[in-house]
Amino acid sequence: NQHSELNLAFGGAKPPLRICYLAPAKIEPPPLFEYLSGDVKPIVTKSRKHSREDNDFIEREIGKLLADDIIEESRSPWRAQAFVVKSENHRKRMVIDYSQTI
Repeated sequence: NQHSELNLAFGGAKPPLRICYLAPAKIEPPPLFEYLSGDVKPIVTKSRKHSREDNDFIEREIGKLLADDIIEESRSPWRAQAFVVKSENHRKRMVIDYSQTI
């Protein structure tokens, strides 16, 4: 069964907006390694040492990104390093260092 109606109340002053048709988007993901020649070998950077506190922070951030479907688990042979930086107000942020990769 499909829905016959969808109502979203925004509390605005204008009259209701009626949508008569929605089509699903058809978006193909781009090929990841389309421009690499066949003889390119995966780049794997050496793991950095993190403090226990930073390691816990990275694990929590990755958990959030996985839960929100922003990233997904991968078994790719390519690897870039994650590390933690602090802003001027001492807020932590996880960043990925792609400088050693393509």
